[in-house]
Amino acid sequence: CIVDAFAAKGCNGTDLASCLCADIALQAGLSECVQTSCTFADQVVAGRIETEICASYPKESRSSEVISVTIAGCVIVFPVIALRLYSRLRYAKGFSGDDFATIAAAVAAINLYNASIGFGMHYWTIPVETGTLILKLFYLNSIVYMVLLVVGKMAILLVYLRIFPVPTIRHITWALLCLLPVLEAVYTLLTALQCIPIESIWDRLITARRCIDINAVIYSRGILSIVEDVAILILPMKQIWQLQIQRHRRIILVTLFSIGSFACLTSMIRMKYAVSYSTTFDATWDGVDIVVWSAVEKFCALLCGSLPALRPLV
Repeated sequence: CIVDAFAAKGCNGTDLASCLCADIALQAGLSECVQTSCTFADQVVAGRIETEICASYPKESRSSEVISVTIAGCVIVFPVIALRLYSRLRYAKGFSGDDFATIAAAVAAINLYNASIGFGMHYWTIPVETGTLILKLFYLNSIVYMVLLVVGKMAILLVYLRIFPVPTIRHITWALLCLLPVLEAVYTLLTALQCIPIESIWDRLITARRCIDINAVIYSRGILSIVEDVAILILPMKQIWQLQIQRHRRIILVTLFSIGSFACLTSMIRMKYAVSYSTTFDATWDGVDIVVWSAVEKFCALLCGSLPALRPLV
């Protein structure tokens, strides 16, 4: 397939570098060929040869997308979290369970995206050993992401228990607090054990494996996540609108809570990219979309979990 790919592009041995290194489509085809046809040792050799041939050519990178979104999210979210903690210290004289949950989610989110460093370049421009390590981290991050997301949602629900005394809201909130961890545990296990042996998830050369339909898992979890987001968003709206505060402050609160609707959209977009990622041969490039939208979704969850606690400051 390597010879056929070069022949189809009209490449010859005298001008191999300019033919190969400036043609991303050709590189993608060769990478897929090597990943599906060669042993791991041969992949290492092929990667080193490509690196040497194309050393003087610029390499595409999307790393700036991950960095920009992460920095922007931190700039927006962490001042809000700081105000949240200040509000708790000033008016409640201490922290409660949801405050610690929010802090844990924020810290874990930073670790998640720090671990994703290395994403953004084409897989074939990265040393094979490094690429395999990155794919392992991406697999681990996909599991951590699911745990973090439910932590963010539970932080919001714990806020509801503290500020809304209405029995109906409290009953529904408790039901969700019991249901969400169970659902997340099931889907986390399905994701973690999507293939046996597990190593075959990041090592495509392992063909003797058994896998579940991960696309079905992604779709069903994505739909449930959207339903959860909508339920959590709608649950307190009536009470917020009926709060005995000035109209402009009420509108501000409703507007802030509406950020949750954007989280629903990001969840849908992320689901689309996650399904495409399951069949990609350029994981370190295509995975950027998942990392970026996961970051946006997580930051939205943190905002929604923190904003209600700012009510004394409004």
